[in-house]
Amino acid sequence: MTPLIAVLTGHHPADRASVHRTYLDAVWLAGGQPVVLSPPPPGALDSALDVLERCDAVLITGGGDVEPERYGEAERATLMNVDEGRDTFELAAVDRSIASDRPLLGICRGLQVLAVALGGRLHQDVPTAGYASHWHEDRAYSPVHGVRVLPGSLAERALGDRRTVNSIHHQAVADTGPHLIPTAWSDDGVIEAAESADGHALLGVQWHPERLACPPEAADGDPAHLGAFHWLMQAARGERALAAASLQGHHAALGEVVHGGRSADRHANGHANGDGNGSRVAAAVRVTAGVRVTEPHDHPGTAAPVSGRG
Repeated sequence: MTPLIAVLTGHHPADRASVHRTYLDAVWLAGGQPVVLSPPPPGALDSALDVLERCDAVLITGGGDVEPERYGEAERATLMNVDEGRDTFELAAVDRSIASDRPLLGICRGLQVLAVALGGRLHQDVPTAGYASHWHEDRAYSPVHGVRVLPGSLAERALGDRRTVNSIHHQAVADTGPHLIPTAWSDDGVIEAAESADGHALLGVQWHPERLACPPEAADGDPAHLGAFHWLMQAARGERALAAASLQGHHAALGEVVHGGRSADRHANGHANGDGNGSRVAAAVRVTAGVRVTEPHDHPGTAAPVSGRG
């Protein structure tokens, strides 16, 4: 069976639906068939979600910034390519996919969308939050920094034996929220991957494995970086036991991270100048039957500096 993979794209420029071809190449090379879905016009959301339901898994690609109001914050710096229609579609797609047990892979902005959809929040601008710049578009097809990964995680499976990745983002996940576990971090502590705390087939990565695996010159590609796509195809085929096998021996360790037993790991050991050391999201999100229910509560932490792009 060739899995049908819904590839969610953006509008850039505004009058075009656009997706970097490396996402599509990576899906093909991993054994899937991409089905490109752009944000629907007003009134067509339900139709777009119906098409998504006919696919076996969902890939959320990179792109512009998520509107900060989606995670309970005001805009505090210059944002990039905010697309209200795309935010609406992709947040609804996450809810629908989880409700229907459909596997999800988020890349760059895609990881950030997963976090926002599941009760997390973002650093609207990585340098403003006190980290070095993670924007290295001039080296988009080359590894530029190291990553630390939680043993036994899906992030480790995605990386294989690789421990360096590329980096083209100015926003990042500040808090994964109650439904995700951070499982990889950059050398300076930025969250680089997260996966489900609730047993769903879900993985988000901040780097771009599709560009490392499928550069313009095919001979320069590193097929080891197709790991996340191979996992997605396996989950899409219904081989959930195999797709989750790498996590089984580490359930206790992952649970400890989720429940705060190792809060330093949960928030990448914090950051000397940031707020990733335990501040909680401003809303807990309950996902049920495809309905997104926001439950406000107090936010005891200091608000993160803001600005963004996926």
